[in-house]
Amino acid sequence: MLFRSQLAKGYFKQQKFEQSLKYLNKSLAITPNPTTELYNNAANIMQQMSKEDQAVEFWQKSLEIEPDQMLLHNSIARYFYQKGQKDRAVEQLKNALTIKPDSAEVHFNLASMLFRKGDLSKAIEHYETAIELNPELPGAQEKLQAAQKQKKLQDAISS
Repeated sequence: MLFRSQLAKGYFKQQKFEQSLKYLNKSLAITPNPTTELYNNAANIMQQMSKEDQAVEFWQKSLEIEPDQMLLHNSIARYFYQKGQKDRAVEQLKNALTIKPDSAEVHFNLASMLFRKGDLSKAIEHYETAIELNPELPGAQEKLQAAQKQKKLQDAISS
């Protein structure tokens, strides 16, 4: 398995994604308990081949093994959001928060998605939590202020 996996990595570095995938699939087929690394590598190949649906499938398999991979939760949420599946994107990030509630980045990303969905109150809550967890989080203060301004405007219009 190690040899096939190394071949897959070598082909990936050469941007020969079809060959890389071939050897990675062989590794996955013969490995009784595939690792998150194998699944994540397969997802990366799929992403490079613009096969986002398959990439998400591999990321989800990786999360089944190791659920606390926050970058994968963010990647899957971003994929769902780009596909117009905003509710699934939000759910993905909410699931990530059940695993790691003290992740400022996940709170920030969830807030940003909620803001774009128009759920300003919840967006503000998550921006505030993100800032509380990491006051130096880039862009968080600006996004919070924008959400608060939008909420104030929305409240003024509805009253």
